[in-house]
Amino acid sequence: MKIYIASRTARRDEVKEINKLLKSYGHKVLDWTWHKYIKPYDKNKQLAKNYAIEDLGSIKSCDVFILLADKSFGAGSTTELGAAIALSIENKRPRVYVIGDISSNLFYYHPVVNYRKSIDEAIEEILNSNKKPH
Repeated sequence: MKIYIASRTARRDEVKEINKLLKSYGHKVLDWTWHKYIKPYDKNKQLAKNYAIEDLGSIKSCDVFILLADKSFGAGSTTELGAAIALSIENKRPRVYVIGDISSNLFYYHPVVNYRKSIDEAIEEILNSNKKPH
């Protein structure tokens, strides 16, 4: 299964650890954590363009999209959530999860969004849904 985890760049190390765990279970992670810090974007237009194209391509191809939500959310991660919701409505995939504080954004309450309190809860659900009966 292909999984994309969105978050604020400040949580990059946490995403790397989750990606490592998911890889250990045999999943493919679509990883943005290697991106350079490029703010302000207007001073790094070409890299911003490249990252935007790459990240949206990853969201388009993933089976599961997970957003690690914060009270103070990043513009990029909420844009990614919007793309994942739109794709889920149109294509019935990706399966969309929001983890953490959901008080700050009305789209966290969209019907295609699966809210879970912790990343562990979401991973357990993803792993269990991937098992085939014998």
